[in-house]
Amino acid sequence: MLRASKYARSQYVGLLYILPWVIGLVVFQAYPFIYSLILSFTNKTLSSNTSFVGLTNYIRLFTRDRDFYKVCEVTLKYVLFAVPGRVLFALIIALLMDTNHRGVHFFRTLYYLPSIFGGSVATARGPCYNKSLTAHRAPVKSLCVAASHAEGVRK
Repeated sequence: MLRASKYARSQYVGLLYILPWVIGLVVFQAYPFIYSLILSFTNKTLSSNTSFVGLTNYIRLFTRDRDFYKVCEVTLKYVLFAVPGRVLFALIIALLMDTNHRGVHFFRTLYYLPSIFGGSVATARGPCYNKSLTAHRAPVKSLCVAASHAEGVRK
């Protein structure tokens, strides 16, 4: 009897661990999918009331929309060529970075640096693109001008 309750308790703990994932799946995947499927059978716009139109949207999509088949063709090309190409390139880079050659640690660091500094550089350079830098922001403006000249960009 004690063994059954301990087993049941461990099941609840397991369910508790996957609860955030289940909530995320329902809120961010299942609900939007089902809601957009329901909306596809209506003539919903931002300015008019929603009314049920049935398969009219799909019939129009497959018979009268000239761009639909071109979009499908471009998407198919992307899926067949770009996605496997990027995966293959990533695999080759990973295999090269996994070797024990001299200097590979330097290249690993060099390869990983953009993921570390990307957001901070964008945040630091953000004020440089603000055209309304006033007098109290003069130090920021002077740093932006100096950085632009160091990069070879003339403003």
